Amino acid sequence: MQRWGILGTSFISETVAEQIIANPDSQLQAVAGRTEQTLDQFAEKFSVPKRFIDYQALIEDESVDIIYIGLPNHVHHQYLIKALAAGKHVLCEKSLSVDMHKTEQIMQAVKESKQSVIEGLMYAHHPLTKALISLLQSRRLGEVTHINAQYCVDIAQFVNAQGGGVIFDLGCYPLSTVQLIVQQLYGAKITDSAVITGQGKVDDQTGNVIEAQAQLSFSDSLTASVKAAEHYDDEPLLVIETELAVVTLKSNLWMPANGENHLSVAFKAGDIETIKINSLGDAFYYQTEQFIELVETRKSTSDPSLPYPTLQDSYRLMQWLTQWEKLCKANPLPEK
Repeated sequence: MQRWGILGTSFISETVAEQIIANPDSQLQAVAGRTEQTLDQFAEKFSVPKRFIDYQALIEDESVDIIYIGLPNHVHHQYLIKALAAGKHVLCEKSLSVDMHKTEQIMQAVKESKQSVIEGLMYAHHPLTKALISLLQSRRLGEVTHINAQYCVDIAQFVNAQGGGVIFDLGCYPLSTVQLIVQQLYGAKITDSAVITGQGKVDDQTGNVIEAQAQLSFSDSLTASVKAAEHYDDEPLLVIETELAVVTLKSNLWMPANGENHLSVAFKAGDIETIKINSLGDAFYYQTEQFIELVETRKSTSDPSLPYPTLQDSYRLMQWLTQWEKLCKANPLPEK
């Protein structure tokens, strides 16, 4: 039985708490928050035995085995490093950090620790993602030629101004999906050769990117387009063009449902195939299951044979995200 402690009482922490409780190999042991009112509400809602107003006190509690960090992006590194120092395993909400300096600190702490750590790109563990990758790996659609991934959600009123902006809040989803697909099909080294260009819109008050576009080129025959925005809603979009067909996700890959999910394959010869993928839970359910297995097998989270994302995957993704942020700030989108 793995005993969990949660740092933060936001809606994402509630979502993770639900899946910890749903897992027969997990126990939600403790929660820490900044204010007593929200902390008490969270603890009562999920029947949490221990509650702390001090994050460090929870981290040091001997009755906790795994720490989930559901705090704002800019403090992820701080509490991840403290949790490792206390001998805890860590599931850290995405993005891993907001800059490469903090990311390097994380990687050093992981290197010095024997504990398991993964970034919370929960969708990667869901059967819908597994089915998509399996379909592309089969090569029955030929080689992938272009990936178009867009995630635009009106969350501006909820975001933390210190969290780095839309690239780290939403852009990490479509960009990590590009990384996942190209790595699984063509190997991790292909990500090192990516040429990235980008444009963005910056908020005058915070200095954060609030709308971002990127174009990635891996070779003459493999490219990708990525977009994210936090100030308007648009339908999630993931379209993968191959030599023989176009694959369209009918379900939201980044928030797949418990139950049925669908993708469509439109063959260039004219046929259309709809593929249904059943699941026993949402992406957080499968993430919890995967992480417990990782902890109990005591495998290193830097092991490249592990399912995506390994710590090295997260490190490469942070390189892309920070590069994208710089490009967006240097190349403003034209006014509409």
